[in-house]
Amino acid sequence: MMLQFYHRTAIALTATLFVALSASCGGGGTNSHNHTTHVAGAKPLVPPNEQVVKDYLGESALELLRGQSSWELFALNKEPWINWHRDDDSANLLGEANERLADIEFSLGSFKLDAPAERNRFLTNLYEAIGDGTISRDCFYPTYALKVFDEDREIIILFCSMCGCIAVLDTEATKIKRRPIPEFKEFHDYLDTLLREHDVPSGR
Repeated sequence: MMLQFYHRTAIALTATLFVALSASCGGGGTNSHNHTTHVAGAKPLVPPNEQVVKDYLGESALELLRGQSSWELFALNKEPWINWHRDDDSANLLGEANERLADIEFSLGSFKLDAPAERNRFLTNLYEAIGDGTISRDCFYPTYALKVFDEDREIIILFCSMCGCIAVLDTEATKIKRRPIPEFKEFHDYLDTLLREHDVPSGR
């Protein structure tokens, strides 16, 4: 009888130890899939102002930014970009913007953003800059551009350094739609730091 008692006790202790170890390692249980894994040093990609971000960037552009896409950040020579198509229509805004990005008259340089942590940091800074979207300034001095594309889609986001307006261009864009972001100065300081880290001069 005593032998059976010790045997049952050993089994119970082993089971308890297994459950404890599984919980500490994040394994097993119905709640294990509720944990979100992020790249070290990066912040979550879904901000508290999600709907405002969608309004600013558009759901399709935001999906592309968060997906398996290629990124390239450009520093622009802003003088020849000032008020580019600000108030007129164009059937090929994305194509014209691509031509300018490839021309040294309009672009001071660029680099690719490949590291997931760097992309997460970029998006987090952008979310914070957009904030609650309550601002009404309106000019257009494009000083930075982010080109994002995958096999099916492509967008270019232009950033104005004077009032913080951003404009998202895709294949369907025929007019510059400017949306000013409230905390743009801090965001542009971040962009300038990012450019310096990749040996690209800022046009700000």
